[in-house]
Amino acid sequence: MKQAFLKMVLFFIICFIYTNYQMKNELYFTSESLMKVHFHLLEKIIFFCFNGKRRKSHCGLF
Repeated sequence: MKQAFLKMVLFFIICFIYTNYQMKNELYFTSESLMKVHFHLLEKIIFFCFNGKRRKSHCGLF
């Protein structure tokens, strides 16, 4: 659980740094859609972490 949470945080930080890096280099043409993808992935990871074993019965996302 703790390890999964740390992975989630690390993933989010990497995404955040990557997005900022792209913005600075003006390669960032679809910021809104890319952020939607990031938040969708983050949502899935949070759902997975906090529901754990129960996710199969509760979840239509996976």
